[in-house]
Amino acid sequence: MPQMPESRPSLRPVRWVQMLRMQGKPVLSLTLSLPRVTGDARGCAVIDRHYAKLRDAWRSRWTGPLYQKAAQEVLSQGCPPWTAVLDHTVTLHTEDLLSLFWTACVTTAQGSHAVRCGECWNVKTGALLTLSDVLPAGVRRRALLSALEQEAGTLEEQGLPLKPEWQTLLRRRFQPDRFWRTADATVFFFPPGLLAPPESGFLLLNCSDSRFFQQR
Repeated sequence: MPQMPESRPSLRPVRWVQMLRMQGKPVLSLTLSLPRVTGDARGCAVIDRHYAKLRDAWRSRWTGPLYQKAAQEVLSQGCPPWTAVLDHTVTLHTEDLLSLFWTACVTTAQGSHAVRCGECWNVKTGALLTLSDVLPAGVRRRALLSALEQEAGTLEEQGLPLKPEWQTLLRRRFQPDRFWRTADATVFFFPPGLLAPPESGFLLLNCSDSRFFQQR
């Protein structure tokens, strides 16, 4: 009897919202959203454990030492409550691959700070894929950086303010783990303030697979 093809893993966001108080005063607003992953493939359990650990670690830090730090500042200085958010966006969801990025942001009286992580998973095995795993075969670093420079240059022509030395910074500060996948492209992200002014936020450079096939 032929085997039934495996279906896409089921994704259900686990959302948690809480306002923490000290001495009756709100001092810290928390919002968390990460996926719960279930499915037939054995890799689903591996992926689900990864995000369960991330949820638990984030919640433990923000209801523990960082809650105390927020309370001390808010109560002593009379500033607004801190806000901490951990959210995610799914960018690719098939029976073979799951890719998403999550962003953790904290806002205090001193301003906002955000960090981001992109992840791409082999659903069947639960392996976290590297850049070389997801790019078309044979793509070299030089060709990739050239493609990213072209993409950034196009954005600059369209009005995005980039630093005068952005090309040098891109090549020197490029991190191959800062990416996620879509159906036909790899999207690379650069932290606020690296290639463009901080107020521009995360810089996204979309590198389509077809670009590399055309170069051959």
